[in-house]
Amino acid sequence: MSPYEEKYVDVKYIGDLIGSSTITVEEVSQQWRLWFLAVGFILLLLALSISSWVHFYYSTSMVIVVFMVIIFLLIQL
Repeated sequence: MSPYEEKYVDVKYIGDLIGSSTITVEEVSQQWRLWFLAVGFILLLLALSISSWVHFYYSTSMVIVVFMVIIFLLIQL
């Protein structure tokens, strides 16, 4: 790893606060964040045309209702 590259470190502490700790460093690729950024940017650019589609409103409302029914069933169980 080059000392001149900008890197970010995520520190997670698992365990008790008493005693000694061991620190390990591993580099994790987070490609999924770039994919979500790209999809969000594309949806932002297409928002004006997508919002005029009747199928968009019908499908999103059906998805919301299905999730609400699933949550309701989980709460009842």
